[in-house]
Amino acid sequence: MTEQLLNDPTLIFLGLLIPLFPLIGFLINGLFGKYLPKGSSGWIGSGMVLASFICVIALFRSVGAHDLIHIDLFNWIAVSGLDISFGMQIDPLTIVMMLVVTGVGFLIHLYSIGYMHGDDGFNRFFYLHESLYFLHASAGHG
Repeated sequence: MTEQLLNDPTLIFLGLLIPLFPLIGFLINGLFGKYLPKGSSGWIGSGMVLASFICVIALFRSVGAHDLIHIDLFNWIAVSGLDISFGMQIDPLTIVMMLVVTGVGFLIHLYSIGYMHGDDGFNRFFYLHESLYFLHASAGHG
């Protein structure tokens, strides 16, 4: 059975939002974390991971067993006869892995709010946590 390429703009948008939400949380906590009320960076980080998880659930419900979403973001290398683009390819296995990563990542973020409560480095912890999560999420996009 061959895979069917999906070009639905809604699914492509959801695929782009999955790594974008943790990046937004990383930027908010990194740039404004020391100005935010104590403890809010944990909720911002958790909310962004939850938003990614919700996007993955929407993709899971919309993509069939033999469907494929291919998103080209930009051309990375274009030399005579060689054309390498930078993008994402989302298939059913990728979606299952993203469900695990974002679902478990959200639970880890929630647990970390209580674990780090009262610590002087609370905001810094969630700033660093978001940067590591974003790197992991982008690597999972294949």
